[in-house]
Amino acid sequence: DAMSTHDDHGDPEAAHGEKLDPAALRSRYITVTAFIAFLSVFVIGVVLATRQNDDILSVHARNVIVFFADGMALSHVAIARAANQSFAFDQYMAGSIMTSSESHWVPDMSSGSTALSCGLSTNNKLVGVVPNSDGGLSPCGTLLEAAMSDGRAVGVVTNGLITAPIVASWLTHSRSPDDAVFIANKILTKVGLDLVFGGGDDVISRLKSVEESFGWNRVSVDDVVEESTNGTDSGSGNKDIEWPVLGVFARRQLSFAIDRELKSCNGQECPTLKEMTKSAIEMLAKNSKYEKKGMTLAVFNARLGTAARNNDIAAVFREIQDLNDAFKTALEFQREEGNEKTLIVVVSPYEAGGLVFGRDSSFDSYPEDIVKVERSIPTIVSYLDRANSKNPTEIQELLDHFGLTNLNNQTEMPLLVNANFTAARNDALLKILNTRFGIRWTSTNPTGSDTPFYAVGYNADKLRGSLLNTDFAQSLAKLANFDLKTETKRRLSESISQS
Repeated sequence: DAMSTHDDHGDPEAAHGEKLDPAALRSRYITVTAFIAFLSVFVIGVVLATRQNDDILSVHARNVIVFFADGMALSHVAIARAANQSFAFDQYMAGSIMTSSESHWVPDMSSGSTALSCGLSTNNKLVGVVPNSDGGLSPCGTLLEAAMSDGRAVGVVTNGLITAPIVASWLTHSRSPDDAVFIANKILTKVGLDLVFGGGDDVISRLKSVEESFGWNRVSVDDVVEESTNGTDSGSGNKDIEWPVLGVFARRQLSFAIDRELKSCNGQECPTLKEMTKSAIEMLAKNSKYEKKGMTLAVFNARLGTAARNNDIAAVFREIQDLNDAFKTALEFQREEGNEKTLIVVVSPYEAGGLVFGRDSSFDSYPEDIVKVERSIPTIVSYLDRANSKNPTEIQELLDHFGLTNLNNQTEMPLLVNANFTAARNDALLKILNTRFGIRWTSTNPTGSDTPFYAVGYNADKLRGSLLNTDFAQSLAKLANFDLKTETKRRLSESISQS
């Protein structure tokens, strides 16, 4: 028995632990393997979750349609709601844009648009260029230029001047927004630009030789209206169109939407923003580049900004309606089979006019009367100028044609009777209308207020919140898989205007 206490020392198996049979070993192996597999899946899941936004680059929006509501503010949309109007884009509000420029808290058209096109902050008056470290100016690559470099079908639609800063900052690089001939030349010689619709033939026609040497195919108002009405299904593969396509429909800007019946586009009614947008989409969808890479289309409602700077609420209202109709056309395209990877954005580069919904100490307002006005203020004033009457009855008969009925003979009519020149009549009409509607304007220029943006379609949920204008552009570039840094390097050798 005494020896039994030492038996374990003589047994090798007892000294090194109990011997395990093969079944037990397999069980432990399976347990460890399962744990390692679980841990691997967990780690991969965490990594994927943290890189969710980066993965957008590999699955990006194939089609990008951006609407620029020049000068639009939330107050414009709010007063339209009060007038019992609704807009399709309103339900897709995604956030707001902080609009300041590099040089000023209050941006102008040039800097505001450049920030949204390049994703870089620049000084007021600069178009598609930014200050550099050497104290000079350098071109910055834009979203549209990146789309061209990527091989997308690219188009531009505007109801203003093709050479206006809001458009030019997406296509050219100039130290001055006023160098229209330089800007026009740069647009006409832009390699990769497939379609341009807008106004400004006073300048474009001076570059006829450039237009012809770069093979631009001119289209008319009738062509655009016909294409928008009878265009075939997107992606039909019909390549009968000669590229690139140029439609310049008026000597200067197209008419305000509220004045369209005046036929100011070379004796015809100007095409609506909806007609131009639909025609552009139909045409670009027939471009061979569309089949490979998709399209990028920029639609500018430049006349909205002009109406806001004119403090003309009736014209502003109709421009937003025109924008809304064009937006619905894009939405229809996005909802067609095969176009699911389409991102649609509505954005305003700055707020214009400083509209206040409410007046003085009174809570009275009558926005529903806005829809009764049938012409823009400049058009009504031009008729008053021609009549040049001091007779209240004659003035009222003229105004009746434009929906301005029953002027008060004590408070309203004297303002027009005593107005002796264009500016005075304009101011008198503004005072009458603003008092009637219960609104007030604080500026005839851009302001520093934030502006709204709207997003719908593919990965639209990635555009959310209160964003700097430059951050908005960078986010949009990421969703479309555009490399703005590379594009800026590519554009460094481009000349910029010296004026």
